[in-house]
Amino acid sequence: MSSRDYDDFKDVFNTLGVQHNVFYGTIEELSEQLINRRGNIRESVRNVVSSNKAPARKAEKELRPSVLFIDEVDVFFEK
Repeated sequence: MSSRDYDDFKDVFNTLGVQHNVFYGTIEELSEQLINRRGNIRESVRNVVSSNKAPARKAEKELRPSVLFIDEVDVFFEK
């Protein structure tokens, strides 16, 4: 979705108090965010390889629930 879509719904997000938790982006950006939700995975792997120490990561219970909305899902599934 675009910034235009975000602007269209900004008042709803503000009313619900979720404006700081709304993320509009590409599937690639979403994947990157999910991979790193418990900490920077690249940095964690680098630390394990270089020092053989397990990195500190956020516990799953610290993560807030999330919802995924896909706009134009027909375009997403096109060949």
